[in-house]
Amino acid sequence: AMSSNLKIAVIIPTRPNDRPLFLANCLRQLHAQTLQPKEVLVVNEQPKSNNKDITYRYRTGYDYFRNKDFDVIALMEDDEYYAPNYLETIVSEWINQTRFVWNNLHYLLPYKILC
Repeated sequence: AMSSNLKIAVIIPTRPNDRPLFLANCLRQLHAQTLQPKEVLVVNEQPKSNNKDITYRYRTGYDYFRNKDFDVIALMEDDEYYAPNYLETIVSEWINQTRFVWNNLHYLLPYKILC
């Protein structure tokens, strides 16, 4: 399949020592994916403030992957459930140019590296 030829990276933001069981479950779900990524980065950093904001950790992951020639960067959160075909489905949809629209902005999931 075309999707299996793509270089896929996964970013998982988490908090140090705060969610070990969530993270373990997320990694178990990742291992069970029908389409496996080439590289996974767990961004295990303390937030910069007390605000509930994971943007910094996603940005850290993006900065790590952006110049590494990946076709797709997928996002997974440690406290969510992912079906075994999650990555395969989002990559297939991305290949088929399915756009998700919210507030008149177009989002393409997962994010294609344009740099």
